[in-house]
Amino acid sequence: MSKDFLEHYGIKRRSGRYPWGSGDTPYQHEDWLKYIDNLKKQGYSDKDICEAYRADGYDCTVQQLRAQKTIARESVRNAEKRRAISLFENGYSKTKIADMLHTTEGTIRNYIKEGETAKQDSIKVVADMLKNEVAKKGNIDIGSGTAELLGITQTRLNAAVQSLKNEGYAVNDLYIRQITSKFNKTTTLVLSPPGTTKKELYDKAEDIQYVDPSSSFIKTVGGVGSEYLDSNGVKHIIKYPKSIPRKDILVRYKEDGGEDKDGLIEIRRGVSDLDMGNSSYAQVRIAVDDKYFMKGMAIYSDDIPKGYNVIYNVSKHKDAPDEKVFKSLAPDPTNPFGALIDRQNYYIDKNGEEKQGALNILREEGDWQKWSKTLSSQMLGKQDIPLIKRQLTLSIADRIADLEEIREITNPTVKKQLLIKYGETCDAAAVDLKAKALPRQSSHVILPVPSLKDNEIYAPNYNNGEKVALIRHPHGGLFEIPILKVNNNNQEAVKALGKNPVDAVGINENTAKILSGADFDGDTVLVIPTNSRVQIRSIDRSTDPALSKLKDFDPHEEYKGYEGMKILAGKDKQTEMGKVSNLITDMTLKGANMDQIARAVRYSMVVIDAEKHKLDYKACARDNRIKELKDEFQGRIDPSTGEYKTGASTLLSRAKGEVHIEEVQPRYKIDPDTGEKIFIKTGKISYKTGKPRLQESTQMAEVKDAFELSSGTAKETVYAQYANKLKALANEARKESVAIKEIDYNPNAAKTYRDEVESLNGKLAIAISNSPKERMAMRMANSIYDAVRADNPSMTPDQEKRERGKAINRARAAVGAKKKKIEISDKEWEAIQNGAITKTKLEKIINNADLDSIRAKAMPKAASRLSNAQNIRIKSMAASGNYTLKEIADEFGVSVTTISKAIKGGE
Repeated sequence: MSKDFLEHYGIKRRSGRYPWGSGDTPYQHEDWLKYIDNLKKQGYSDKDICEAYRADGYDCTVQQLRAQKTIARESVRNAEKRRAISLFENGYSKTKIADMLHTTEGTIRNYIKEGETAKQDSIKVVADMLKNEVAKKGNIDIGSGTAELLGITQTRLNAAVQSLKNEGYAVNDLYIRQITSKFNKTTTLVLSPPGTTKKELYDKAEDIQYVDPSSSFIKTVGGVGSEYLDSNGVKHIIKYPKSIPRKDILVRYKEDGGEDKDGLIEIRRGVSDLDMGNSSYAQVRIAVDDKYFMKGMAIYSDDIPKGYNVIYNVSKHKDAPDEKVFKSLAPDPTNPFGALIDRQNYYIDKNGEEKQGALNILREEGDWQKWSKTLSSQMLGKQDIPLIKRQLTLSIADRIADLEEIREITNPTVKKQLLIKYGETCDAAAVDLKAKALPRQSSHVILPVPSLKDNEIYAPNYNNGEKVALIRHPHGGLFEIPILKVNNNNQEAVKALGKNPVDAVGINENTAKILSGADFDGDTVLVIPTNSRVQIRSIDRSTDPALSKLKDFDPHEEYKGYEGMKILAGKDKQTEMGKVSNLITDMTLKGANMDQIARAVRYSMVVIDAEKHKLDYKACARDNRIKELKDEFQGRIDPSTGEYKTGASTLLSRAKGEVHIEEVQPRYKIDPDTGEKIFIKTGKISYKTGKPRLQESTQMAEVKDAFELSSGTAKETVYAQYANKLKALANEARKESVAIKEIDYNPNAAKTYRDEVESLNGKLAIAISNSPKERMAMRMANSIYDAVRADNPSMTPDQEKRERGKAINRARAAVGAKKKKIEISDKEWEAIQNGAITKTKLEKIINNADLDSIRAKAMPKAASRLSNAQNIRIKSMAASGNYTLKEIADEFGVSVTTISKAIKGGE
């Protein structure tokens, strides 16, 4: 037997780099076996065959050859068995299958019997694994993505879960609120030990774990024991805080001028324990004597008396004991501050060892500039109608430009999905009623500079000498918006904040008091440059007798609490803050006089600090006759019940107002004639009430016409028109989506692009397998955010949004949830364009992919001229009068000449 003879039969070519017939395709094994059997029939022994393989350069012994024949026969048998079982499950008789596979009916019966046994065995393996997970972790998430995470089919997982239900294990679906949305919820299917109730699950939702036998129980993050990466990428574990001695702290009381810097923590430069690293300022917590802690903004100071390392500025009187000056550490060893920190400081001691410092940092320089840049209706609604119209018109122009971009997309399925998503964003915008930001506006944390005049601000991010408006949320009226002149030459400010603070500004105490009684423990403001093009309206308190009384109003002194008084705190405080904010909004829109506004503002100032300073808010409500104000500006007869009620009464205060509707399915149909959503009720019954299950929504989301929420004022009319335009755009986009004819699935293309299809399937499976971890991160993030919210009760909506994002990022890091977006290669996109992917699967891919990347691939090739969408934005910006030609050119990265031509219609 010669090498040439074997080459003639093409062993190498038939089997490629795997001469033993071990490829994935069973027919490779079958062909190889036929070839070997043919050689045996011709008289060749196993030894002869091995010699031929060795002559070809392959390792081969008789033992290896015989083992490989066994493997190949088993592979061929398994392939035949899988085929037989598949045919049987599709309705073919055993006799017909035997005929089709050229074997006996007895063999087919054995195949089917073996298949049933193997199926039951595999289900038992999965069920036993789930049992072990429940025993180890308690309650486990078995929802979508779990099968992909475990590498099994959904059918097998469902069967295993059913077998456990038969044994008494509890299976419940929970509705967990999404951290990024107040009203949207995610369904979590949970497997629990027998007897577990839904109430028990909801009470400890953050402890529900995902299924992974290789992972252990993961506790809530953000407290002691959680991990974070420092700026150098070094991993640290948050430890129980290190305390500094009380004797190292000089408390600057009210009588010493502490009130002028209330909340500021000045630390000696060069003290390792208190080193902020690359930051010049930070919001911190510092433990004291293992009993107390300080909370506030920390900056370096070179004016600290000898013998002290820290000056703590407070508004307390000198006779206040330490337990009143400092906060007490909570008994919870995992979260002694009642707040979740980002990082701790570490330093290298003289022996070269890393040591834990005393700083526990919540936010630091650079964190505040990342906050959202929009204008809330609570702020803009108090301004003049021309400014309101301009910003809302700009917002609509941006929405129209977005729609024009989507219309240019070439792939119909992608266009359809993006049109539907566009409709969702417009619906949400109609509820939020936010407007486009003004030029150069930005969020900044405030720090004290006593030497600044009442009309000055230290703001190096703005031009020396220009004027800026400061707005704090929530604010009662135009009299709480100071207009200040930028003074970047103040040496005290330069020394305290540095020459280039990223996102901090300096003001004096009098200005802080105008800002709804702000202090310096981390309060933020929106800074908006004002000029001939952008006018922010404000009112000088000193010009109105009613408002001048607010100047000396000290809620901490006038409404001190008493022993045994119930403290307004937690959700009750949030509810009351929302009510008084709505009251002031409604009063402003309905033309209340300044005396009435001042009464409501005094009450709001007390409510804001009621928890922190234990204030008697009920006495304040009586003194300022708040019920009388509610009756006059919010009292009305409820048309549905005929009862008298008070509460939000204008479109701006009612838009986000909660309403409860009968629960509907998350997926909706689209009316092809109107583009409106058609929801189907679930029909589920609440286990608590026995009535149809309800879900939360907003008043604006549930009305077709925004004017239904308006009391008829001029400003409400402008906002109602804005909301209705957004609703119309949403319906327009959805209506277009219904009419789109998508690319038909092409089986031949699927074969042509087999590698690309398999690649996309693999990427999708990986993306979906992250879902259980993502849901766990969401549950944990809710717990994190609730703690942050309790510690910062006066956060603005933008701050809340920022903190929610921060919470989910920290939770994802702890859980290992990597929300990896599917990246589509050019060849994979070609496969999609040719119909190689089914419509359903493509929708899943789109939902798990980077939309900007998909847009780029789906858009026509870029032309050298400006797009239609860009022209819309340019013309709307120019028409607003807010921007110079250069500012618009900088925005789009083109020349002033190009912008000028676009405005004139030449581009």
